[in-house]
Amino acid sequence: MLEPLAIECPYCGEGFETLFDSSEGGFGDRAVVTIEDCYVCCRPITLRHHLDASGERLSTDALRDSDG
Repeated sequence: MLEPLAIECPYCGEGFETLFDSSEGGFGDRAVVTIEDCYVCCRPITLRHHLDASGERLSTDALRDSDG
C-alpha cells in the first residue's frame, strides 16, 4: 500500500511529497532505506524509514549522502 509522505530536502530545504510502499515493511523493529531525488535540486536523499514490530512506519529521516 502506498502511503503519502511529506519530506524536506536536507540539501536545499524544499518540502515535497513522495510515496512510501508500506507493503515492503515486513515484520520486526527495523529500518528500511530508500533513495529519492529532490524534485528541486535533484540531489539524492537517503530516506531511513523506522518501522515498529508490525511493519507500521513510525518515522522517516531525510539524510544527505554524507550523513550515511
